[in-house]
Amino acid sequence: MKTYSQDKYSGFIIAIIITFLFFFFINFNLIFAQNLYENGRSGSFIASTNSLPSGNIPGEFKLYQNYKNAETIRFDIPEISDVKITVFNIRGAIMKAYLYDNIQPGTYQIDINDLENGNYTYSMAAEGYSQTYNMTIYR
Repeated sequence: MKTYSQDKYSGFIIAIIITFLFFFFINFNLIFAQNLYENGRSGSFIASTNSLPSGNIPGEFKLYQNYKNAETIRFDIPEISDVKITVFNIRGAIMKAYLYDNIQPGTYQIDINDLENGNYTYSMAAEGYSQTYNMTIYR
């Protein structure tokens, strides 16, 4: 009679555990993003179109680089659009998600001063435009 040692199956068991954890964290992030979308749709959104000269509408979509310790994310919208701004931590988990429907043309800022020290990635998606930048917050 042939017997198998437990060592033969330990790699398989570890692979199953890692796969389970991977899918668990993906689902957790999706649920977190859905809750942000449903419960905090406007987030901490601060419009700053008054900083533009009268009648000056941006010519293109643009997400600006956030410099060290800056407490806002700034972006331009040239036309009425749906905009999504997402902030991820270094592990890829969604920390903040801002979803705006039919936002008017102008320059806008989002307040992010409640994020803790660390490295983050933030992205903007709107009407075929997509841009991503990295930022470091250290206070």
